[in-house]
Order: sequence, then C-alpha cells, then structure tokens
Amino acid sequence: FRMVAADNLIHVRSASRLGYSDLGVNRKRVEKLRAVFNDKMVPRP
Repeated sequence: FRMVAADNLIHVRSASRLGYSDLGVNRKRVEKLRAVFNDKMVPRP
C-alpha cells in the first residue's frame, strides 16, 4: 500500500504469487478491502 493523503488516494498492488493468473481472487480481495475502508473511514453527511 502507498497512501497519498494530499490526493486522498491509496495505491494498492496486487499480483499472483504462483503463475500468471489467480482467476480474479486478488481483485476481489482488493475490492472488499476498498468497500470496508469506504464503509468505516469515509464520513457520511
């Protein structure tokens, strides 16, 4: 992870450890992480 607070960004790198493809498993993990982060950290009006 790399956070850029000035731009409100978190850079995430996801890669398969074995071979070239993980059939979308890493993408699903990152999307779930993003959803949890948005739910817990993004202020609501």
